[in-house]
Amino acid sequence: MLPERKTDFELVEKIFKDIDRACKELDVSVVGGHTEVTPGISNPIVVGTMIGEVEKEKLITTSQARVGDLILLVKPVAIEGTAIIVREKEKELRKRRYKDNFIKRAQSLIFDPGISIVKEALLASKFDVHAMHDITEGGILAALWELSFASKCGMIVFEDKIPILKECKILCQEFNLDPLKLIGSGSFILTASEKEALEIIKLFTKAKIECSVIGEIQEKSFGLKIKRGNKILKFSYPKRDEITKIF
Repeated sequence: MLPERKTDFELVEKIFKDIDRACKELDVSVVGGHTEVTPGISNPIVVGTMIGEVEKEKLITTSQARVGDLILLVKPVAIEGTAIIVREKEKELRKRRYKDNFIKRAQSLIFDPGISIVKEALLASKFDVHAMHDITEGGILAALWELSFASKCGMIVFEDKIPILKECKILCQEFNLDPLKLIGSGSFILTASEKEALEIIKLFTKAKIECSVIGEIQEKSFGLKIKRGNKILKFSYPKRDEITKIF
């Protein structure tokens, strides 16, 4: 959907070149769609749906976590959220005397390590992974809640084991945000037996991809708990994503 007064040939061409480049990188095809100039919007809005096929026995869902599974986190949390903050607040951050190299590094997180998890998910799928779920709105706490809901299980999560980018820590402190509830495209969680989990970590380490054990699946009656320092606290689904606080 394109805005009435801001749309020209160059804008349309740029958007479709970006879509074409992304599809080629992932080896996928655009098979249909609809484009129009839409009243009442100020910026382009692009919506897409991915459709694919997988052999039934190789399908990994969010609903098959088992009691005793370790919970693994692939790549640090809040990659996308960190990039959004610095992109939306660049002028303000420069006024607050943030250095140019810090700003550029944080902005580039959307590409490096990036918000795609295709490569990492395909690597993980080589093992006997029981459940897998990407992290998006609501951050890692929302993703953990969604996995537990789908799998009808409880879990214990260790906050000090969750990797957080240095830039994310600084920006969340600056704007009083919780990185565990910040939009987190670019990383995902999975569950597997201890034996498989150790093999997965070994492969990811060899591939120079950060992968950490952050918790363990428990019986449903255990509930959802997070160990924070010396305290074990209950956690629930975030009421809203932390990114909304900066707008």
